[in-house]
Amino acid sequence: MGSRRVDELAFQLVAKTGKVVLFASAHPSPSLGVDHNLIHKNEVSVLGVEGKNVDDFRIAVKLLSERLIDVRPLIDRLVPLTDLRTAFELAIRPDTYRVVVTP
Repeated sequence: MGSRRVDELAFQLVAKTGKVVLFASAHPSPSLGVDHNLIHKNEVSVLGVEGKNVDDFRIAVKLLSERLIDVRPLIDRLVPLTDLRTAFELAIRPDTYRVVVTP
């Protein structure tokens, strides 16, 4: 699920002639609120993509299971399995990026 906070941060951090890739969807879809001139003057490319396959999944599992990437900055809340209802309530909020249910 996409996040306006993450989108805004991407446009703040992108270098001149860089790319911002919007991979995740957002529901409801937020307005980006991006300065048109930032894209124009800095020659920033904005790319929307939707695509995944079994190899992508296997690579992601390997990276996560071997702790080769740190995903903690992407997690908003850890919620115990015993409080699953709260996890779903948080997950559908537009101001929440990622909710992880823990055993």
